Amino acid sequence: MVVKHLQEYMTDNLIDRIQKLQDALFQAENIMSLLEKENERLRYALDSLASDNEGYILDSEAFNEPVCST
Repeated sequence: MVVKHLQEYMTDNLIDRIQKLQDALFQAENIMSLLEKENERLRYALDSLASDNEGYILDSEAFNEPVCST
C-alpha cells in the first residue's frame, strides 16, 4: 500500500513539474515572438533614420567597433 501511495505521489509530482515546464516554455515562446517583432520595428526605425540622414553607416562592422568609456 505504501508503494502505491509513493508511486502516486511521484506521478503527481512529475505531472506538476511537466505542467510548470510547459507553462515556462509557452511564456518563453511568447517573449521571443514579441522580441522578434520589436527587433523588426527597431530595425525599420534605424533604416528610416539612416536613410533620412546621409553619412550614416549601416554596416555590421560599424556596430563591432570598440567603444571608449571614461
